[in-house]
Amino acid sequence: VGALVNRAIERGVDSGGISSKELDEVAIVLTGKPVRIPEREVRLALDPWHNVNVRSIIGGPAPGEVRKELSRMKAAVKRERLRLS
Repeated sequence: VGALVNRAIERGVDSGGISSKELDEVAIVLTGKPVRIPEREVRLALDPWHNVNVRSIIGGPAPGEVRKELSRMKAAVKRERLRLS
C-alpha cells in the first residue's frame, strides 16, 4: 500500500487517480505478480464515502449508525438530567 501511495504522490494524484493497472504494476515490482483487482473494486476501496457508508455496524461511522447513536445518547442524557433533577 505504501509503495502505491508514494507512487501516487510522486505523480501528484489523489486516491481517485490510482488505477487497477497501476496497482498491478506496483504489485509486480513488490511480489513478482499482479493482484488483478477489477477497476471497480479499486475505485470502491479508495472511495472514502463508500468506506464510511459500508461500515454500518453498531457504533460505526455510517450516517445511519451515527444517527442511531446520537438518538441513544440524547435519550441517555435526558434520563440522566431527570435523575439529577
